[in-house]
Amino acid sequence: MSKNSLVAGGLNLVSRRMIPSPERFKVTFGFICPTRWATVTQISENLVYVWFDEPDKYAESGLTMSLYDDKGRVAKCVIL
Repeated sequence: MSKNSLVAGGLNLVSRRMIPSPERFKVTFGFICPTRWATVTQISENLVYVWFDEPDKYAESGLTMSLYDDKGRVAKCVIL
C-alpha cells in the first residue's frame, strides 16, 4: 500500500541541531529503493512528519530512512 505521509522516530541529526520548519529533502529507505522528494517537519526532539510528493510504496514501519540535502545526509530515523 502506498503512503502519502508518515511519522518517523529515533531522529538522529547528522549535520545540524534541528529542522526548524518544513523543509524539502531527498529521502531514501536503503540502497535498493529510489530516492524521492519529500517535505519534512520536525514535530518533537525525536520525531519528524514526512509528506511525499508522490505516494511511496516502499515506506514500511521499521525501515530506516535517510534525509539528504544538497550537501549530503542530514538525518537518519526509523519509520513508525
